[in-house]
Amino acid sequence: MKKNILEYVELAGPVTMDQLADHFEAGSSKEFTELVKIISKMESKESLHFDKSGKISLPPKKKKKGFTLKGIFRAHKNGFGFVTVDEEEDDLFVGRNDVGHAIEGDTVEVAITKVADRMKGTAAEAKVIDIFEHSLKTAVGLLVLDEEKPKYAGYIKSKNQKIPQRIYVKKSPLVLTGTEIIKVDIDQYPSKKHDYFVATLRDVVGHKDDAGIDVLEVLESMDIVSEFPEDVLAEAEAVPDAPSDKDLIGRLDLRQELTFTIDGADAKDLDDAVHIKRLSNGNTELGVHIADVSYYVTEGSALDREALNRGTSVYVTDRVVPMLPERLSNGICSLNPNVERLTQSAIMEIDNKGRLVSHWIGQTVIKTTFRMTYSDVNDIIAGDAEKREQLKEILPSVELMVDLHETLEAMRTARGALNFDTSEAKIIVNKEGMPVDIVLRQRGVAERMIESFMLAANECVAEHFAKLDLPFIYRIHEEPKAEKLQKFIDYATNFGLTVYGTAASISQEALQELMAKVAGEPYADVLNMMLLRSMQQARYSEHNHGHYGLGAEFYTHFTSPIRRYPDLLVHRMVREYGRLTEEN
Repeated sequence: MKKNILEYVELAGPVTMDQLADHFEAGSSKEFTELVKIISKMESKESLHFDKSGKISLPPKKKKKGFTLKGIFRAHKNGFGFVTVDEEEDDLFVGRNDVGHAIEGDTVEVAITKVADRMKGTAAEAKVIDIFEHSLKTAVGLLVLDEEKPKYAGYIKSKNQKIPQRIYVKKSPLVLTGTEIIKVDIDQYPSKKHDYFVATLRDVVGHKDDAGIDVLEVLESMDIVSEFPEDVLAEAEAVPDAPSDKDLIGRLDLRQELTFTIDGADAKDLDDAVHIKRLSNGNTELGVHIADVSYYVTEGSALDREALNRGTSVYVTDRVVPMLPERLSNGICSLNPNVERLTQSAIMEIDNKGRLVSHWIGQTVIKTTFRMTYSDVNDIIAGDAEKREQLKEILPSVELMVDLHETLEAMRTARGALNFDTSEAKIIVNKEGMPVDIVLRQRGVAERMIESFMLAANECVAEHFAKLDLPFIYRIHEEPKAEKLQKFIDYATNFGLTVYGTAASISQEALQELMAKVAGEPYADVLNMMLLRSMQQARYSEHNHGHYGLGAEFYTHFTSPIRRYPDLLVHRMVREYGRLTEEN
C-alpha cells in the first residue's frame, strides 16, 4: 500500500487527503481512518511531506552528505552526552568534543563515528552535525549583574547543571537589583559566534531570600505554573459548594452505606472512598467510589482546557501544584466526611479466590462517615486497643477489607503480577521550606490495601468496556523486549543467581521466584531497579494489550480524576456509554 501511495503521489503531484481517499476507494469511515494512519506513519518516517496548504507530496530532496541519523540529545553535566534514535535501541555516545552546541533535549542530526562492539560491550559513538530544533525555550535563575557586557542587564546561570553556559538578559524598562529570580525567553543559542545564550525578560518569579523560592524556581523552569488563569478561576467559583436535589436525579443513592476514605494525614484532595460487606452467599461486595469530576469539568470548558494542558497534579517537596483549582479539588470534588458528594462507582462482587463474579458501574451519591488516615487504619490492624475502641463502628469493615486485600494480592501473585515495591524517600521541610530530614516512606497494610482496591476497580471498568467492544482508553504494559530482558539476566548471573528460561521465553513466575529469592539481600533494590528498567514503559492506548506488570488482561485509569486527566476522560466515557445503554 505504501508503495502504491508513493507512486500515485509522484505521478499526480501534491494531492489532498480526499483525493487520496477517492483514488484508493477508501469510502467508509474505517477505510479512511486506516488510510490516515498509513499517511501519518509515512510522514513521520519522512517518506511523505505535508506542505503549508495541507497537501501531500514527496519530501524535497536533500543534498547527499553521507549516512546520518536523527534523535534526541541527552546531555551530561561533564560535557559529553547521548543521542536516543529509537527507544528500543541503545543510545549513541557523543564525546564532549563532538557535542557541538547541542543542549539537553535538542533534536539533532548525528553521524556515526564508531560502530558498537557487542563483544566488548561498547556503544556506538556519534558526532552532532546539525541541530533541527532546540528544546530549551525558557529559563529561570538568579540574575547576576555584569558590567563586562554593558548592553545586557546581566546574566543568569541555570541550576540545571546540564546547561553550563550563561544566559545573558537584554535590558528592559524594569530596574533590576541582582536579587531577583527571573524567567526569560531564549532568543539566541550558543553558536560559533558566541558561547552563551541571549534572552528577554518575561517575569520576576521572586527574590533569592523568599521562603520556598528554590522549589518555585524549579517548577517555573519546567513551566509548571501554580496560578490558574482568571477564566478558569471564574468557572471554578461558579460551581456550587454542595450538590442540589437536581444533581441527584438518576444516581444510585448510597448515602446509607458505611463508606469512608483512607488517605495520608496531609491529603486534602480525597478522591476515593470505599465500602465493603459480606454477602449472604459468602462473597464480598466492594464498592469503590470516585469523585465525579467529569460532572463539574465539562468537555471544552476553560476548566477542561487548563486540566488538559496540565495533564496531572504535580507533587513536590513542600507543595502540590494541582490539575484543578482548589475550590474543586479540595472542595466539591473532595469526598470530605459527612457531606453529600457525587461519585462514579464500581460495585464489585468478589469470591474467595479474588475473582470478579458480578459488577455494577455508574453514577452515585455518597456520604462518607469517616475520614481515615493510613496510620490510624494500620494501628487498628496492628491491634491498637484504644484505636479499635475509638473506631469500633468501622472495625468489622476494616477487618473484612484486610481479608479481601490478602485474597486479591494472592490472586494477582498467582497470575504473574510483578512486585516493584522499592523504597521511597520523603523529604521533611521546615516552615521556611528548607529540608531538615529525609525519611523512608512507610507502606503498611492500609496503603497496600487501598492500592489493591483501586487496582480491582481499574480492572473492572476496563474489562466492562472491553467486553462491550466500545472505543475506550486502556493503560497498557506490553511484554518486555528480549534484548533488554537479556541484559537483566546477564546482570543477575553476576550475583550467582540462576534464571530459569531464556529472555525470549522467561515466565513471570520465574521472575517472581528470582525476586523472592533475593528479598532482604543487600543488592535486592538494585536488582529490582534493573528488572524495572528492563520492562517496557506503560502507556495509554485505544487498543487493549493487557498489563504485563500486573498480570492483568484488562486495565485502565479510573480512580484519580482529580489529579490525572486520562481518568477524567474515562469518567466521561462511563457517563456517555451509560446514556447510550439507557437509550438502547
